[in-house]
Amino acid sequence: MEAFLARIKIRPVLVGGLVDFMLTTMLVIPFSMIALQVGFHGMNSEEIASQPWYLVVSMFLGLIGSLVGGYVAALLAKKEEVLHGLLAATWLNTIWGLMDLTSASHQMPRLLAALGLFLGPAFGALGGAIRAMHQTANGSAAIK
Repeated sequence: MEAFLARIKIRPVLVGGLVDFMLTTMLVIPFSMIALQVGFHGMNSEEIASQPWYLVVSMFLGLIGSLVGGYVAALLAKKEEVLHGLLAATWLNTIWGLMDLTSASHQMPRLLAALGLFLGPAFGALGGAIRAMHQTANGSAAIK
């Protein structure tokens, strides 16, 4: 266990997670505002937020944040890119996912929230893998 923990740099994981959170917020809030402005057949905000199309688009925007956050974590770590990308997306996605799954007033269907618990970290790892491939293509270190 100690050898595993020695491979992890905390700062890139934290920064990558924060980038994930900030980018997701910067993408979802304008999308939500547009959806509310356009309005759909007189729906109020609660009704719009419970629509499947809204939930899927919001999740997709969150996955973009996880991808970029994973890339940033890998960029800062300069080693073990996929691991750092995975961990960067995992810590915040886990907090959000568990809050949503255990909330009495959850808006997202439990299956979609549970799916997000797995897809968010997977997209973070993908961001780390993209960084590793980019680094390899430039003649730097190989994927570790």
